[in-house]
Order: sequence, then structure tokens, then C-alpha cells
Amino acid sequence: MPFFKNKKQVRDENKSEIERKLVLAQDDPEPTFDLSSCGAKEVPEKVYSMCKVMQKEVLLLHDNNLKDLKGGGDLKNLSQLRVLDLHKNFISELPEEIRFLTSLQVLNLSHNSLKSIPKGIERLQSLQTFDLQGNKLKTLPDEISKMKSLRTLNVSHNNVTKLPVSLANVRTLENLIVDVDIMIFPSKDVASAGTDEMMKTLCAVAGIEYVPPSKCLLPVLDSGMNSRFPEANSFIQEDNSIENKIQELERGKEKKFEKLAVEQQMRQAKEEEAVLIAMNKKGREDLLKAISEDDSQANEKILLEQNKKDREMDHNLATLANEEQQANDRVAALLQMNDRSKNAEQILDELEKDRIAMENLVKISQEDAENLRRKEVLENMNALLQSEQAQEKMLHDYQAVRNAATTEALQTVLDESRKIDVYLNERDKDHSNLIKNLANEELAQMEAFHVLQLQTDDKHKRITNQLELLERELQELSFLEMERKQERQDDDLQLLETNRQALTDLFVLLMEEREKREEELAKRLVELEERREGEIEDYWLIQFQRLMDQKPETLIIKQHGCEEIIAEVLTEASAQDYIANFARNKITWQILRDMKDDDLKEVGIHEYGIRWKILKAVQARIEEENKAADKTRKLESSESQPEPTNDSGSCSVPTVTPSAPPLESIEVHEESPCVICMEAKRDVIFLVCGHVCCCSNCSTGLKDCPMCRQTIVKTVKMFMV
Repeated sequence: MPFFKNKKQVRDENKSEIERKLVLAQDDPEPTFDLSSCGAKEVPEKVYSMCKVMQKEVLLLHDNNLKDLKGGGDLKNLSQLRVLDLHKNFISELPEEIRFLTSLQVLNLSHNSLKSIPKGIERLQSLQTFDLQGNKLKTLPDEISKMKSLRTLNVSHNNVTKLPVSLANVRTLENLIVDVDIMIFPSKDVASAGTDEMMKTLCAVAGIEYVPPSKCLLPVLDSGMNSRFPEANSFIQEDNSIENKIQELERGKEKKFEKLAVEQQMRQAKEEEAVLIAMNKKGREDLLKAISEDDSQANEKILLEQNKKDREMDHNLATLANEEQQANDRVAALLQMNDRSKNAEQILDELEKDRIAMENLVKISQEDAENLRRKEVLENMNALLQSEQAQEKMLHDYQAVRNAATTEALQTVLDESRKIDVYLNERDKDHSNLIKNLANEELAQMEAFHVLQLQTDDKHKRITNQLELLERELQELSFLEMERKQERQDDDLQLLETNRQALTDLFVLLMEEREKREEELAKRLVELEERREGEIEDYWLIQFQRLMDQKPETLIIKQHGCEEIIAEVLTEASAQDYIANFARNKITWQILRDMKDDDLKEVGIHEYGIRWKILKAVQARIEEENKAADKTRKLESSESQPEPTNDSGSCSVPTVTPSAPPLESIEVHEESPCVICMEAKRDVIFLVCGHVCCCSNCSTGLKDCPMCRQTIVKTVKMFMV
């Protein structure tokens, strides 16, 4: 069950509550129409006419969200209403139609947002209680003084600082509640003394004699009649009070008879309800028995399935825990590698400076041009660019067209001039195309040199290898995250998201470093072109050959100081850059055989992938040596001992099958297909979330990641899938 409800759920609940209240109010025999605490924003439709038809005397609309009294119909239909409770709403003003509630005795408008009171309020001559507490009133209108039956007036918790002097005309006012602390007129001392003192002050200011409200419960007759017949006035008041008491007694008797009738109806309804409850109870018991039997059978099946799923879940959790631990170790190693890579970059920068110093862009002499190994250079460039084949094909086509033109020219003399013109035009076009191709050839050579420059650059190659390793890690984390989501393991998901975010940040940083390195190499290419002197033929071919043959002198010296087998192992692991580290630390093959991952870190190899490749290459060499030694021992033993024979004369040699699977066959898991097409492999990384969940075809047109719904800022095609 959710802790918070949305607006639609709240509206639906309020609507159902209003409907329930309307039904209860219509069925209630009491003269009360209760629509309180149901979240209504406006008075329900036709409520006023329903109060008139059902002769309701009390309308309760408090504790709602009402802003006005519209929507319920015409207020004229509430002319018989005696009590109207509107406290704790958001009503800011009263309609002028409030004057039609002539029978109203109690009007509660406390805790609203009223700023003024309409003038039509003076028509409420029967109003006895007027509660305006907790509003935004600043003044009271003089029309209140014309309400001759008012007994209680509450204007506290407003901004009323002065009472109107005309309020002294309300002789029946028994309780006048104000904010004593902010009162200016009457003063605070008078206000704190009570209603009598405040009314005496108002009467004194108005020049009216103060009369206690106990003697003026009914409206006062006009002054002429009171002065002529004072004794008759007292008798009339006594008769009126007696008649009022008699009427109240009669109304009380009628209400008692009505209550008795209602009680009798309720008693009959309760008896019928008891019979229905008994019948429902019996049916419910039968239904509960049937349900309990079905539940017991279903529970048995569920328990069996649950036990089976628990066993599978435990197995999967154990497998995933191992995978996650390996992934966490790799992530920690990568983060540590990134922190320590600065030292390796400084060494690489020094080597780069040495190489640049050795180049120094010396003038290309005629001797370099004569010693150019064209065949080897062209073979290497043929793998990168095939422009030469296109040129040869174009020349061959041109020769064929020219031979055909010559043959046709010999056959007829009449068409010779025309055909020659056509062929000459074609030859001119082909010649111009050939000149353009020869001009573009130098650009192609320059592009081939730039490609080789990127391939031989150690820093660019190292960054590319790190990016490939990060791609594998992000793919692995995406797979683990999908499995955790299927198993609903929120704690593991949070840890995976943290690791994935760290790897993504490192991936973006390495991408920026690689782009900066490519820009530096491109600038170096421009510098070579600017320092070129004269129209030297095959300038970029010569630069291409020199780049292939060149190696930093310091690295060559250090390589000679290292054992050959160590150099071969490092070459197999693509770690030629670290030959100098092994030579400087005087590491022999016997020492390397016993080295572990931590030992390689101390040597200065901080990249986890390179350390793993070196250890794998060393293990492969040791296995080859062991196999060679086993074969040698078998040969020696077979030469020194006679071959065993059985009765039939045939020899039997036992075969030994290795118990461990080959290292290449061990995989963490099968690669998952694209989550959209479910066919192609995942080969695209989404940034900035770092998820690997789609193929390149399905990723086009996507704006949000299918796994986390984050906005896709950039897509990166993976180098190795």
C-alpha cells in the first residue's frame, strides 16, 4: 500500500465520500443535512432544493474546501433553515442572497477568509448566534446593529480594533467576544471587563440608556407605545413569553411523537436486519469453509513452488555474488589504475620527447629518396588505402578506349574525324581526372601516415586498451543490473549503480584524453607539412617508412638488457612498453614464473588488463615447458625400458584426460542480446548512464535509456563486442 496518494485518488475518494454523505442525509429522519468533512470544493448540486423539500433545518458544511456558496442552487430555498455551519473552509466573501435566510438562528463562519460582510446581513432578524472568529475582517458594518435578535457575536482572531457605536442598538447581545490585546475602542481595560462593560461604553458614546439583555430578549416595540402604556408593555411581554413557552412545549411533544414513531420504525428495521444478519452469517460460514479448503490446497501448491524457487534463488544468488565480487575487484583495480597512471604517462611523455628529438624534421636528402624501400612501403599502405588499384584501373580503361578508337579509325575514313574528336575529348577528361588523382595521391599518403601514427603511438594505444576494458566492465555491470532487477534486490542494485557511475565517469574521462591525443597528433602532422622544404617527391612515403623503422633509442637499449623469453612474453601480452621496467628491475625468467598480481604492481604495471594478460602468457609458457619436459621424460623412459606386451602381442598405453577445462572455455556468462530486437549483440554504450543494453541499429532514434529512462546525451560504439 503506498504511503502517499496522488491527486486523482484523493479526488475519487472525496467524490465517493460526498455521494455517501448525500445518501445518508436523505435517509436521515432528523432535520439535519450533514455534508461535513468530505473534501468538497463546491456545494453539491441541488443541495439547497433538497433541504427545502425534506424540510431540513440544519445544514452542516464545515471542514471542507469551499471557496463560495455557489453550485448548491438558489439560496432562496433555505428560507426555513435555522442553523448554517460553514466553519473551517476557504470562503472569502458571502453572496448578497444570504439575506433570504430569514429564519436563520445560528450562522458559523469561523476560520475562513472573509474580508467583509454584505449589507444584506441586516435582513437576518432571527439570527441569534453569529460566529466570525478567525477571518480577515478589519471593520464591522453598521448593518449588524439592525439584527434585533442577536445574542452572541464572536469577532476574535481578526484585525478588528474598533467596534461600531451603532452596536449599542443591539439590546439582546449577551456575549461579545473580541481580541482584547488589539482593541482600541473600547479600550483594552473595558474589553477585558466583559460584554456588559463594552455595551455600557457603547451606549454612553451613542447617548443611549443601557438595558441588560435579560430584560430585552424580544425585539423592542417602538418608543411611542412604550411611553404611553408602560404597564401594558410588561403584560404583553409576559403574555408573549407564556405563549412562547406553550409553543415550545407543543413543539417538544410533536418531536417526541416523531421520535417514538422513528424509534418504532428503527426497532422493526433492526429485527429485519437481525434476520438478514443471521442468514448472511450462515452463508458466510459456508463460504469461509469452502474458501479455507481451497486456501489449504493452494497453500500446499504454493509452498512446493516456493521451496523450488528458493532453491533456485539461493543458487543464482551464490553465482551472482561471485560475479559481483569479481566485478567489484575489477572496478577497484581500474580506479586505482587511473590514479597511478600519471607516473606511466610521464614516462611515455619522456619517450615521446626523445622520439620527437630524434626526428627533428631533418631535410630529406637525395640519398634518403634513393634508399626508399618502395615495395615494402607500398605493401603496408595497400592495407590501409587502395587508391593505386583505382588509378591502374582507370589507366587500363583509358588504354582500352584508345585502342578501340584506333581500330575503328582504320576501318572507316569518313567517321575518323568525328571519332577522333570524341576520343580526344574523353582523353582530355581522363587526363584531367588522372592529374586530380595524382594530386589526391599525396593526400592519401598523408592520411596513411596519420593512421600509422595513431597505431604506433603508445599513449593512444594505452588509452584505447583501457577503453576496451571499461567497455567489457560496463557490459558486465549492465547484465548484473538486469538480473538484480528481475530478482528485486534493491541493495545490490544501489551498489551496482554506484560502480557503474564510477566506471562511466572514468570512461568519459578516457574518451576526452584520447580525443586530445588525436588532436595533438593531427597538429604534429600539420607541423610536418609546414616544415616541408620544396617539392620533394614521395615526401609522405619517406615519412611513412621512417615511422615504421623508428624506435626510441632508450627503449632499444633497455630491451637489450632484458632476457629474450621475457621480451617474447611481454610482446604476446601487448606490453612491450614495460620491457624497460623489467630490465631496470633485473627480473629474470625464473623470477617472472613466480610473480603474482601484486608483484607486477610493484614493478610499475598499474593496468589490470595488462597484468592479467602477462600472467596468462606466463602460465601458457609454463604449460608449454611442462608439456615439453613430460614428452622428454616419456621418450627417455621409453628408450631405457622395454615396451610391455600382453598375450596377444599388442601394447596398451593408458591415456590421461585433464580434469580442468581449458582457460579459453571459461566464461562468466553468455552475452545477452539487445533488449529491443532480442537478436543482435549489444554494442552501444549510452552516456551519461553507462548502460550497455542495445545494438547499434535499435539505438538510433532513442532519446531515453530503456533500462533507467535517463536522457541519452551521447552513444558510443563499442570497440570489441
